[in-house]
Amino acid sequence: MPPKPQSKSQKPEVSVYILAAFGVVLVGGIMVLTIIAKGMATGSFYRDAAGKITRPTSRVTSSEDQLLAAFEPPAYRDDPSQQSEIFQKAMDFYQRKMYLRAIPLLRVTADRQPDFLTPRFYLGISFLLADRVPLGIKELRKVAAVEADNPYREPAHFYLAKGLIARNDVLDAREQLQTVIGLHGPHEQEARELAQKLPSTP
Repeated sequence: MPPKPQSKSQKPEVSVYILAAFGVVLVGGIMVLTIIAKGMATGSFYRDAAGKITRPTSRVTSSEDQLLAAFEPPAYRDDPSQQSEIFQKAMDFYQRKMYLRAIPLLRVTADRQPDFLTPRFYLGISFLLADRVPLGIKELRKVAAVEADNPYREPAHFYLAKGLIARNDVLDAREQLQTVIGLHGPHEQEARELAQKLPSTP
């Protein structure tokens, strides 16, 4: 007997399964991208120096370590020659300790004037003080990496160490403090004392 012809309904069924599988993969991919995007916006994820998306170490829970990570906002000395209206408004918010309002204005200024380190330094500080620590670490690393004609290099390393302590990255924090000590700037003594208080690493 000749074989029975295949039912015409089988092909549509296969197509439906393929479309369903594709839909599941698509939805899953969108969910993953959404989680990463949201995490990077809030500081739960960030890009390291190599550009790789990474999740920072967990927050410290020790009250002693939290105390070591705390700091008073560094003062800003008004310099009208460097001020755009946006930057001036940002620093007004900063001086009033309204860091979440200062952040977007400082970001705009830093993006428009990449060689003007003042807004990027205070952007990093504002992120730390607004509890967006990974983003503060990222901005302060950029400032600290500029060696020539950089009045913020030494304080950037110091406050970067504070942010790293807040993220329980003691080893990197200690390296930043050693750099501060080697630069012999205004934060040298404070960096020495802070380094001595850090917990020992294995």
